[in-house]
Amino acid sequence: MLLAAAKSANPNINSEKWEKVKVDTAASLTRTLAENGGPMGGVLVGALDAMSDTELERVAQLLDDPAYSKFQAILASSAVQQRVLQKTAKTSEKINDAVNAAISSNGLIVPR
Repeated sequence: MLLAAAKSANPNINSEKWEKVKVDTAASLTRTLAENGGPMGGVLVGALDAMSDTELERVAQLLDDPAYSKFQAILASSAVQQRVLQKTAKTSEKINDAVNAAISSNGLIVPR
């Protein structure tokens, strides 16, 4: 979990305070991931140069489609964002476990 080390370092904090920390962390991560167009913002710069004006116009039409706008709103909902954060945290934990297993299997000390 993203906050596990902080929770271990602060054992005397009550559950109400940890809930606030969780909410603040989720909001901070959301802001961070949305900065500068989000993770895809930098990827798309220059990448669309290979598309013709006609193709870009078609993409613009798709992006303006009400169904796509609804789809975006659903993805931006707090419920979906919370699930994304939870899945990301679980994936991060799995990655961490895999790295630690590789370190350990090579006879090295796993940092804690």
